Amino acid sequence: MRIVAAAGILVTVLFQACSGGGAGGEFTFTEPEAPPTPMAAGEGPAKTEPSLESSAPGGGSGGCGTAQHGGDMIASVQSPDGDRSYRVHLPSGYNPSRPTPLVVNFHGSSKTALEQETYSGLVPFADREGFILVSPEGSGQPQEWEVVGVYGGAGIDDVEVTRKIVEATRAALCIDPRRIYATGHSNGGEMASQVGCYLSDIFAAVAPVSGVVYQGCDGRPMPVISLHGTVDYNVPFATARPAMAEWATHNGCSTEQEIVPVAEHVWRESYRGCGGADVVLYVIDGGGHTWPDAADNAGGVGPTTHEVSANALIWQFFASHRLPTP
Repeated sequence: MRIVAAAGILVTVLFQACSGGGAGGEFTFTEPEAPPTPMAAGEGPAKTEPSLESSAPGGGSGGCGTAQHGGDMIASVQSPDGDRSYRVHLPSGYNPSRPTPLVVNFHGSSKTALEQETYSGLVPFADREGFILVSPEGSGQPQEWEVVGVYGGAGIDDVEVTRKIVEATRAALCIDPRRIYATGHSNGGEMASQVGCYLSDIFAAVAPVSGVVYQGCDGRPMPVISLHGTVDYNVPFATARPAMAEWATHNGCSTEQEIVPVAEHVWRESYRGCGGADVVLYVIDGGGHTWPDAADNAGGVGPTTHEVSANALIWQFFASHRLPTP
């Protein structure tokens, strides 16, 4: 059982335009140079404790029907450790009347949301595939994510921060509540694993890259896809298979695996009998602490494979999994 910090995080849905203009509705826009000014609960478009039960046309979230264009914005939520900001990218074809998938993208230790957004290459991919991309900022100097029993020790409840970010995004935008996913690199991959463990009521599937962990989850079976290089010396490859085996046990999979080569130096290890909550590891033979198919030397450490695309594999996995109906 996870011990969390004090609850009661106040959500301030405050967006700052990073590019282009936009309509009002649930968002408050300012000039790019102006810092966001927190609003008191109940003032203007700000929302306090937005409900996951909110209804909207098309079965989406509270932001459905609110006029909004594609583009980049910055938003923040308030938490006990201070304001926590996150980047939001709306795909170019975003339709505020159509429930849209959401992918939360966590940066690694010592990185930023912008660096992860750029390194992963998920912005153009979001435009192509039509999902909303949210890239949160960690905390501390340097920035990182508190992963219970694995990383950090400041007692910051990043799981609850993530929940509030998702709730705020759902309150402001037209999100499909059954298609919310998490990915991340390194410490961000560990964070994606953690929210898959503790927020299984929100996330439909998770995709840790170079950082899969298992923390003794109490929730429902969670579909997990992971990619890991065999010469990763930051998060050793030796940690990946045991973590995936624990996820497989949690998901009720059998111990049997299907091993399939997918490229000259890449193969897929899939557990059998998972009942839809698939557990899949892509092994990158000779790969480093990197995001497969990212630009070389752009944010990882060691060799980067271009034989497979992390984004393509992750999105294919996400697209085949939805949060089960109650």
